[in-house]
Amino acid sequence: MGVEVTHFSGGELESPDAGDPARLLRLRYRETAELIKVRGQMCVIMINDLDAGAGRFDEGTQYTVNTQLVNATHTNEYCR
Repeated sequence: MGVEVTHFSGGELESPDAGDPARLLRLRYRETAELIKVRGQMCVIMINDLDAGAGRFDEGTQYTVNTQLVNATHTNEYCR
């Protein structure tokens, strides 16, 4: 179909450090946007098993914070 795919694993969204997964997601969006500019073709971000990383609620506060940050980042970047 001529669409460039940026693959992203939901497992990459797991981190004990607050904010790291959201930064990684923003980086992937920016990389994909750059591909659109350079190659002039449609691109898509394929997040495999999003619920494995972003949907995880654990005893630790960091997972809850990361889940909220990833969801907010994804919504914000998607709506641009």
